[in-house]
Amino acid sequence: MFILYPQDYFNKKKPDESFIDETQETEKVFNIGTIYSKNHIENDKVLYRGWMLSSNEYDEIEDIINKNNLSLITNKKQYYSAHYMNNWYEVVKDITPETIFFKDVNELVSNLDKLDWTQYFIKDSVKSLTTTRGSIASSKKEVVEIIKEIEDKKGIEGVISLRKVHSFKKESEIRYFAIYGKVYSPIDNVSDLAIEVATRFGNLPFISIDIIKDEENHEWLVEIGDGQVSDIKMWNPKDFANILNNLS
Repeated sequence: MFILYPQDYFNKKKPDESFIDETQETEKVFNIGTIYSKNHIENDKVLYRGWMLSSNEYDEIEDIINKNNLSLITNKKQYYSAHYMNNWYEVVKDITPETIFFKDVNELVSNLDKLDWTQYFIKDSVKSLTTTRGSIASSKKEVVEIIKEIEDKKGIEGVISLRKVHSFKKESEIRYFAIYGKVYSPIDNVSDLAIEVATRFGNLPFISIDIIKDEENHEWLVEIGDGQVSDIKMWNPKDFANILNNLS
């Protein structure tokens, strides 16, 4: 398996320095590089590891890989299934906070009064607002302001997602990874809920699963994501590199 990383700004054949801790471990096990070092790719399986890509960007990566008689382990349909929240929500809506999707801010505002929620967590199909303000609103005015800030900073990817806010214990959140339905954990035990989620998405090669507990210690699914573009968070880079063997 070849692991494809974003290129360094000054040396396009070298992975971006932002991934240095990870690449120091993955290069011990796999051939790694960038799209510009594709002549060194000797395997027919390619795993992308890097920044989040829009649908158009991922299409371009897959086209380049296919033209070189290689194949991405995660094809674009599988990528869309895990990367965009509005694609995976229906599969797990019974174990994750209630979420409503809107095509634009006008549709959202016209329907907001129908909800009896006291707070709203706002994001697009992919990411929430990471500024000091955060993504939680308590009024229609704040909802609109957060959406405007998302639009100004990065644009809306996909649709607008409005999630019901629960009282979660932030320190309890754990990121698991699942490969073809099998869960891998950064700690000694594995959440039963993570196993349930992985089972429901067993057709996807590589996903991340974020599980959190509420004040009553009830587990909830925060979100899933495509494993290729998910940060390793609390994972030891060596342990993360080792689980990738299960994809090759």
